[in-house]
Amino acid sequence: MFKTRAELSVTLHEVRGRTMEEPSGSDVVHRFYAAVAAKDAEAIGRLIDELFAEDAVLTLPPSLPYGGQVSGARRLRRMFTGSASSTVKVGPVDLRITSVTVGDDRVAVELAFDWYAPGSDDPLATGAVEIWTFADGRVAAIDAYYRDTAACAARVATVSGR
Repeated sequence: MFKTRAELSVTLHEVRGRTMEEPSGSDVVHRFYAAVAAKDAEAIGRLIDELFAEDAVLTLPPSLPYGGQVSGARRLRRMFTGSASSTVKVGPVDLRITSVTVGDDRVAVELAFDWYAPGSDDPLATGAVEIWTFADGRVAAIDAYYRDTAACAARVATVSGR
C-alpha cells in the first residue's frame, strides 16, 4: 500500500499516463490563451515548442478570410507569434475564456472576443468554441467553431466594398 500522499500522487499521475511535470490539457489551454491575451509572442512560441505535436493542425471556419487548415507546429508558431507581434488588429482581439470543459483527451474552450475584419477599425463582438485534442501529452489539433461566421463575412464585404 502507499506510505505517503506523494506516493499516491505519483501513482495517480502514472495511471493517467503522464508525468507530474506534464501539464494537464486545461493548464495548457489556460496558459496559451493567457499568452495570446497578453500578446506575449515569446511565451506563445515557447508553449508551441514545448507542448504542440510536430504535426499539430488548426482548423478555422473556411468562410473566414484566413479560414482553412494550418498544419505543423512551425507554421502555427509563425502564425501565432506573428499575430501577437503585430500592431494591426485583424481577427480575434481581446480574447476572454468564458468556460472550459475537460474530457479524456479533449478540452472545449468557449471564448468571447472582438473580431476585426482586415482593414476595419470597427470590432464585431462575437466568440467561438475551440476543441483542443491532445495525444501523448501534446496538442494534436485545435478545431475552431465561430459563433457567427456570416456576420464576419458581411463585415469583410462591407470593408472591401463588395
